[in-house]
Amino acid sequence: MRLALSAAITLAFFSNGFVDESIEATLYQGESVQDRSNQVAFMTYVLSPDQERKAAVLIDSIRTFAGIYSEAPIYVALGDPEGIPCESLAGAGVILVPLPQDKAALNYLYGVKPLACAEVEKLTSGKFRTLIYLDPESLVLAQPDAMILDGAHKVSIRPVHLVNNIGQAPSEPVDGFWGPIYREAGVDPASVPVVETVVDVKKVRAYYCCIIMSVRPEEGICGEWLRIFRDRLNDTVYQKEACGDFLHRVFLHQATLCGVINAKAKPDEIVIPPLAYTYPLGLSDRIPEEKRVSKLSEIVTAAMEQLWDNDPSWMDKLDPDDAHKAWVRQAYIKYYKVTDNIFRKEGSCNTYLVVTPAGSVVIDPGGAPEPAGPLLSLTQSAPLKTILLTHAHTDHNGGYEVWNLEKTIPVIAQREHAEFIRYHQRLAGFFAARDAVQGNVASINDEAEIAATVLFADEHAFELGGFHFNIYHTPGETPDTSTIWIPELKAAFVGDNYYTSFPNLSPPRGSKPRWALDFVNSLEKILSLEPEMVF
Repeated sequence: MRLALSAAITLAFFSNGFVDESIEATLYQGESVQDRSNQVAFMTYVLSPDQERKAAVLIDSIRTFAGIYSEAPIYVALGDPEGIPCESLAGAGVILVPLPQDKAALNYLYGVKPLACAEVEKLTSGKFRTLIYLDPESLVLAQPDAMILDGAHKVSIRPVHLVNNIGQAPSEPVDGFWGPIYREAGVDPASVPVVETVVDVKKVRAYYCCIIMSVRPEEGICGEWLRIFRDRLNDTVYQKEACGDFLHRVFLHQATLCGVINAKAKPDEIVIPPLAYTYPLGLSDRIPEEKRVSKLSEIVTAAMEQLWDNDPSWMDKLDPDDAHKAWVRQAYIKYYKVTDNIFRKEGSCNTYLVVTPAGSVVIDPGGAPEPAGPLLSLTQSAPLKTILLTHAHTDHNGGYEVWNLEKTIPVIAQREHAEFIRYHQRLAGFFAARDAVQGNVASINDEAEIAATVLFADEHAFELGGFHFNIYHTPGETPDTSTIWIPELKAAFVGDNYYTSFPNLSPPRGSKPRWALDFVNSLEKILSLEPEMVF
């Protein structure tokens, strides 16, 4: 049996985030490495194809870096098992768990978390001593010893990163958001311990971050979390008065979990790991300098959050000798991979890199303008040969300079491209104010340059590495819109001729109206090619 630890010993033991071998020998006396690893399971959830790819990287990080726990079972809760069955994740030690289709919980901000955790908790109770939950936007970068629970501890979790107008100082009266949660959980607010937030360093009543945590399944913490979350969700008065703003809706799931933890676990039954756990990489610049890490190898579990999509250049701020960086760069490439030949980065637009044995072609570079971006890094092994533009909107053709530093790579677009940009240049003052409103910024400079060096009328074609790139004029979103068709891949790249706002016939910014039948004719032409993939 593992020896019980007092809270003081636990904090001392995990103060640097790594196991001290002499203490480990005492702590795990009579328990083999195999015994310890057999007592642990991981879990995450998936709600979208994007999260499926992120979960794949998370699973890979566990298998690579989790040490003696690297082969532990991983449960993946599926929020949409019919639409997103996550077949790509199925494999040795990965258990796919369809969730009950509780639409109220699944449609509420982060309501999937209590639903998923409660479902997996039921499946693992009595089988595992520790259930480690991680958001799909997380990474495991070292053996997570501070999350492994013994008989004396019920939960391992860190305080929140920021107060965010949700956490309350111990001296503040309990507000209408926290009060009903405490009452329903059976918690006396005066007994709630005080913790310190990570980034803004504020003392608050225990308010924990549920991006990454671990629980003992038999304690029923997650089941109670779901019960209280559902009650708060179904209380229409509470929703209107206490959750009337975005932040309180976003963090309702987290607050209800805190109420349950404070009810079910005494302070000395809660492990608060060091900062190396749930390290907020996206907020690293705001962490007090003396606490900031310089290497990924100093982190045990990382909260990626929006970094996957918003700032791929974050790695450039870390120590260049960090051995973990190479793995993360490869993880990014896997994340962007759609097929063996097609990679997609979602930014201001979707940027695609098509890789062939003879080099690569980038389509609409505007979504990946980062000089050190992982997509651009692929051109080191597959040199860029051509830049293709589906149309002249700046969110698609911007950033081409980063991909064409020597200005020797041809940039191909339909011939209306140049006139479309000249039209916007002449009316730049008119569009600037409207673009600023649409982008919710003070001002915007939308004076694009004519990027194209090769203009065509109806069709253009070339071959690279055995792949044929056929470019057709398919007006719709703009007069110059083109479709790129690669028959060997049965892939068509249509730009904004089909996207969330399709068909945007009367642009609110004041651009020329689009013609409905242009969209119809262009899409009919694309469908006649019988593509298997439309991007």
